Amino acid sequence: MSENTAKTAAEWVFVAKSVAQLPDGENPALRCMAHANMAAQDMGDWLAVAKVWAQDLGDIKMGRQCMANAEDIAGYSEEIDNWLKIAKIWKEDFQDLDCVTRCMEVIEGTAEDIDDWVRIAKIWKENFQDIENAIRCMEKAEAIVDDFEDYSTLEETWRVDFQDVDRDIVNSAIRRLVSAAGADAEGYFDGIMEFLIGGASKEQIVIVDLGILPPSAIVHQDGTWSSECNSDRREGSYARYFNFTISMPMSVTIDLTSSVDTYLYLVKGSDLDGDVLDENDDWQDGTNSHISRHLAAGTYTIEATTYKEKETSDFTLAINT
Repeated sequence: MSENTAKTAAEWVFVAKSVAQLPDGENPALRCMAHANMAAQDMGDWLAVAKVWAQDLGDIKMGRQCMANAEDIAGYSEEIDNWLKIAKIWKEDFQDLDCVTRCMEVIEGTAEDIDDWVRIAKIWKENFQDIENAIRCMEKAEAIVDDFEDYSTLEETWRVDFQDVDRDIVNSAIRRLVSAAGADAEGYFDGIMEFLIGGASKEQIVIVDLGILPPSAIVHQDGTWSSECNSDRREGSYARYFNFTISMPMSVTIDLTSSVDTYLYLVKGSDLDGDVLDENDDWQDGTNSHISRHLAAGTYTIEATTYKEKETSDFTLAINT
């Protein structure tokens, strides 16, 4: 592709970027970009031209003019995806958060229902790492919902995307709706009710596999308790889960230490459905937990959790064989 064959804005942009890398290529690149400006027809053209002006040629003023042209075209449709593309370029190529906010205000102006507000909240969080505005949009969604499915959507978004399990307005609303629905709806609501009573969702629990432990092994595993994962057995507490395997019978000692009051479970098998073989709250008049017992060959699961509800802290798990 050369200046003699370029016709479209995309082709002129390609030639401009190519010649800009050559010695004395600045003036030919500027000439090509002038042609690109004249050839630009749609929003995509203007965005591509704007990026080259700003990033390859360092002309922020010209880049901003092209971005303004892209916004003018996007304004005719108010498509969320178009304004999101523009907002991303303002952030990534121009580092202009004021323009990002302006584009997002246009997107928010299109919101009509809970799904729109939830989607916009996720855009704020995932694309711009703006938690404050994301929460604001989630709270706008809370203000307009009035049925179980909408509250279920909010509950899941708060829990999965924001790791926030303490939204009383959502949880209390779901409780009222479940109660009003009566016994006929019991099966439909089982999943939500399991969350509301504090149990961990089996599908969302991550169990760290510590592998096969040989005799005389010493394993240390550091972790942090947070609302990302609830305890399977202690209502309201947070937890972390670990697997280990032994290939022969042996004595195993497990210690859980933290600055908060700990609680320890040893479960038979590789998941949480096995029988609890042992559990411990306080050991030797302290607040740390300790289990020591002889185990048969097989796989075991450790639940490291806390005695009190909603304790967040670092901890260390030690296993000795």
